[in-house]
Amino acid sequence: RQAFRLGVLGSGAGSNFVAIAEACAAGRVPAQIALVISDIPTAGILQRAAERGMPARYLAPGKYRTRQEDETEQVY
Repeated sequence: RQAFRLGVLGSGAGSNFVAIAEACAAGRVPAQIALVISDIPTAGILQRAAERGMPARYLAPGKYRTRQEDETEQVY
């Protein structure tokens, strides 16, 4: 079975990313992580990716979207 390529988005410490990367390395997930992206320049996920030799990039959030707007639950 051919591995597919994954892009991983994250903004935290990277614990979920580590679990995904380990599953890929062990063959439990038939995938290769091609890129890791975070909208927080100091996010641990970027460091975890770099430690594994994977491409990791910071991508600034768009000027019309804020993290707070995306994560705030709206009650009507």
